[in-house]
Amino acid sequence: MLSADAHRRSSLVLRASLAGAVLVIGSRLVLGERSLTTTGPRAWLDTAFSLTLALIVLSTAAGIGQRVLRHCLETRSLLNRTLWSAPLGLGILAYAVLALGLMGLLRPVVLAAMLIAAAWWSRRAAQEWLMEVGSALARVPQAWQLARWPKRLFLLAGLLILLLALLQALMPPYDYDGLMYHLQGPRLFLQAGSIYTLPDNWQANGPATLDMIFLLGLAFGSDTFAKLMHLTCGVLLAMAVFSFGQQYLRPNGGWFAAAILISIPIFPIWSSIAYTDMAWALFEFLGLYAVILWRDQRQKEWLLAGGLFMGLALGSKYLALGTTAVLCLWVIWQSRSKRAAVIVQNVLRFAGTALLVSSPWYLKNWLMTGNPVYPFLFGGVGWDRTRLEGLMAWLLSFGNGRTVWDFLRLPLDVYMRRGNFTGFMGAIEWPSPLFPLGAFHALIRRKPQLNTVGAVVFCQCVLWALGSQQIRFLLPAFAGLSLLASGVALHVLQVASVRRWSFALTLGIGGTFLGAAVVIALMYAQGSRPWSVIAGVESKDAFLRRMNDTYAAQQFIRARLDPQARVLMMWDGRGYYCDARCLPDTAQSQWTDLVESTGDTRSAAMELRSRGVTHLLLSLADAAFVAQRDRTGRQQRALDFFLQEFQPACTRTLYQDTGAKVYEVACE
Repeated sequence: MLSADAHRRSSLVLRASLAGAVLVIGSRLVLGERSLTTTGPRAWLDTAFSLTLALIVLSTAAGIGQRVLRHCLETRSLLNRTLWSAPLGLGILAYAVLALGLMGLLRPVVLAAMLIAAAWWSRRAAQEWLMEVGSALARVPQAWQLARWPKRLFLLAGLLILLLALLQALMPPYDYDGLMYHLQGPRLFLQAGSIYTLPDNWQANGPATLDMIFLLGLAFGSDTFAKLMHLTCGVLLAMAVFSFGQQYLRPNGGWFAAAILISIPIFPIWSSIAYTDMAWALFEFLGLYAVILWRDQRQKEWLLAGGLFMGLALGSKYLALGTTAVLCLWVIWQSRSKRAAVIVQNVLRFAGTALLVSSPWYLKNWLMTGNPVYPFLFGGVGWDRTRLEGLMAWLLSFGNGRTVWDFLRLPLDVYMRRGNFTGFMGAIEWPSPLFPLGAFHALIRRKPQLNTVGAVVFCQCVLWALGSQQIRFLLPAFAGLSLLASGVALHVLQVASVRRWSFALTLGIGGTFLGAAVVIALMYAQGSRPWSVIAGVESKDAFLRRMNDTYAAQQFIRARLDPQARVLMMWDGRGYYCDARCLPDTAQSQWTDLVESTGDTRSAAMELRSRGVTHLLLSLADAAFVAQRDRTGRQQRALDFFLQEFQPACTRTLYQDTGAKVYEVACE
């Protein structure tokens, strides 16, 4: 609780901040969003608006979560209250947007009314949370003076990484999946005023809890808001790892575990783009954390909380089904000594809650497409067996193969041959070099809570190995691996009789990896130069032309082609910056499927005409990336057919730059 003086000061700061927020939002509503070509101070207003909107949504979410949880869970510290309440509140807001979408009410005025009502309902809890956060920030200088030098270095490196990630988050979106479906799907839903099936953008039909939060930002004219909310989830995940480590590891274990996590070079980059993986990983880890607390405290409320957060994870990605099943089996094992009725009750509390919370997404797909996990397993609208097999071949193309030897080599190959496990950001996608320490967890004297983390992480890694072996899909396991590696490292320091220096060594090792992460983040920022577009020195248009290889071609399409033109974006699914003239290929196989179904130049041209396609857009870099992933060779054959036969005979080049070309289909 705050003292009277602290409460009065915090209240004054809060009122001043509220007045500033009203001024920023009012100015933005009057002036509108800056155009793509605008430079100057208008960029500052857009940045302030995005940050203000993100803070409003976050504080509202924290207030909602606190109101819901205060009657069932006791979380005394500000850290733990934030960890449990903010993600829960974000989930509730997302489901409110989903409900409006299913009712056909996705209009900015309705979404604004919903957000205002939620903010009003949670205002007291949100105000309390904001004042406590303000008070905690006011104590930072004093804590800094009292901290020992290794911890200061750790905090400084962590803050630098956060600052660089924030700068990246404030840039216009240019990340691949964000432009393909995390932003494009909500944008199309918003334009239609409702949520509907998008067969040609299959990713947008799956569970998309955080995407519904992104939709709020798009409704109010801010797409960088989506990146800020994803960054928020990344920060919350690091805080959750810190909290768990402080509770169940040796002293400084939380600091070391958090350092391992955020020092992964790709972690701050992943956090600052318009993806949803951080939310998925956060919900999964909180689900695991909650069931461990249930085992320790035997309070059924924690079991319900575990089910609730696993439900939100299931509402974020289909991949959460595996971890949910693993934790359900763990709950049964922990209840094995109880009566059958108690076992059933525990399973229903956990699994029943998870299924209930996630059910709107799966019921939506079932009712709209006939397949609850659309388009996987059973296909559905627009997805026959051939198309589904092509999608699965693409997803399973990541990794080195599926033989026994390939599986045994995986722990080494993800480091030594990481290019086979990465997507379009592959240059810095690799796990922490400290993660292999976690393999020695079974050899040391350990706490049962860490045993549970180890077992769940092992199962997550096995399920990952059996599926699409993309490093990004290991993110939920990264939290647990950070804790395991931290536990082993601290044990080694303890056994090595270096207790006098253990604190300095622990944070020194963590600081070394954090320092390396800072250097990599600085190099990445030097390449993207976020400050230029944030400050308004560079326009969004100029920024996107140098960061997105097909953006300039899409702007040519919007400016120069007839509104009735239809452009097939070959092997490229990024349609966010284009309009109805562009036909993105989110499955990255439309041209390949067409070539295989026709077989010759004239037939291919006729099929394009029958589909209404008048033009083609090709990025050779994107096409080559997809072709290299394809072990069957069908993508390469389709690319060769285009370059060697179809392009010379049936196209006329209208536009070209270093990134892409636009062709007119010029034969009958």
